[in-house]
Amino acid sequence: LADVEKIIGWGDIMNKGGLRELQNQFDEKEYENPIIKFSMEMVFMGEKSENVYKETELLIENMHDRKMKAVDVLDSMAGFAPAFGMIGTLVGLVILLNDMSDPAALGAGMSIALITTLYGVLFANLLLKPAARKIEQKNGMYNFKDTLILEGISMLPNKPHPIIIQNHLNSFLDPAFHFDVAGG
Repeated sequence: LADVEKIIGWGDIMNKGGLRELQNQFDEKEYENPIIKFSMEMVFMGEKSENVYKETELLIENMHDRKMKAVDVLDSMAGFAPAFGMIGTLVGLVILLNDMSDPAALGAGMSIALITTLYGVLFANLLLKPAARKIEQKNGMYNFKDTLILEGISMLPNKPHPIIIQNHLNSFLDPAFHFDVAGG
């Protein structure tokens, strides 16, 4: 959330000194964040607030969709894992029924049948589904952060008072985490 403080500071510079002053004071290291780079380049080109918002929002959505592909793959794998376990169960039953005259072979076939079902369920529920939810949660946090950056930067072309930017960004946050860096 340090980005929120930066954006409020940029709003202060923009409000007092304008676009040229913001360009002069802007640290090029900020371009390491692709959302800041994309949106601030539009601000520096003199784009209107609505265009900065619309284009950056599209970038965020597309980035989020690409990141969520891994979640889709893991969810699919979690759905298939028990089915593959059942294939192992069928193989075990074939082994079991193949030689019913030998009692020792019954145990081996039955163990294959049961263990493969167990592995399928364990892989799905203890590995694949939790991994998918973890990636989904992480992507959700990144998406929220990127949206917060978008909300602040898209206000800069209108040169609002920094307190207005601060209040707008605070409206997205839990009151326990509200910022008060604009001196309001």
